[in-house]
Amino acid sequence: MEPILPIIVNTPEGKRKINPDEIMYLRAEGKRTEVNLKNSSSIIVNHNLRWFEDHLPEEYFIRIHRSFIINISQVSAFTANKVILSHKQKIPVGRCYRKGAKERLQSLQFIDDV
Repeated sequence: MEPILPIIVNTPEGKRKINPDEIMYLRAEGKRTEVNLKNSSSIIVNHNLRWFEDHLPEEYFIRIHRSFIINISQVSAFTANKVILSHKQKIPVGRCYRKGAKERLQSLQFIDDV
């Protein structure tokens, strides 16, 4: 696979470069998004989740809730109602996203047939 290129985001402080490899998950904050990083820090950016769906590589990220996008490589466990990430964060799985998330994670062998 090719290396993932950084994305440039607008923050209240100005433009910032983020390496997608460092993203754990993204959480909607109204018209903004909280980007949670592997180093346990977070950044508020002036983009909605739809913008991230268009700009992050879909082979590495999946929307699992109307308010959350996760980095697939950070998934350590999956149930019908939540995903547990490598730093023990529990992210809810929305009803509308459940089937697609289950199929995608099973295809990547993150979960067994349930």
